Amino acid sequence: MLSDFAYARKSREYALSSAPAAGLPAPQMSVLEDKSADGVRAIRMRISSPRQAGIFFVYLDSQADVLKTLVNNKVIDEASDPKKQWGLRIDGFPQQGIELQLVVRASEPLKLRLVDQSYGLPGTVSQSNSDFTFLAKSFSL
Repeated sequence: MLSDFAYARKSREYALSSAPAAGLPAPQMSVLEDKSADGVRAIRMRISSPRQAGIFFVYLDSQADVLKTLVNNKVIDEASDPKKQWGLRIDGFPQQGIELQLVVRASEPLKLRLVDQSYGLPGTVSQSNSDFTFLAKSFSL
C-alpha cells in the first residue's frame, strides 16, 4: 500500500505504473539491547539497508512518548511532541547502517516501520530523479 511509505501514513498524489516484482531485500533491524525501568524503555538496535539505499526512514506507528533519540551514540532529539507521530529521516544513509536508540514511555508494544528509498527503478537506467524504489518492513517490539 502506498501509504506504508509515507510519514504518518498520509500519502500525496503520485503517478503509479505497474512494474514486475523485483526480489529486493527489505530493510533490516536487530535488537542489541532492550531495558525497562520505572515505565521507561530504552531500546538499542542496529538498522541497515541490505540494498544500500541512500535514504532511510524510521517511523513509530504506536502510541509512545519518545523521550530521547540517539543515532550512533549521539543525541539527536531530547523529547518529541507526544501529539505528533515520531519519525526519523536520514539522507546519505551509511552502507554499514546505524545504531539507533530510542528511550520511550509506552504502555503497548512498539511498532516500528522501516522504509529505505533509492533513486531509479531496479534493472533500469534513469535519467532523472523522478523514479524511486521504496521498500518497507514493520517490526513489533
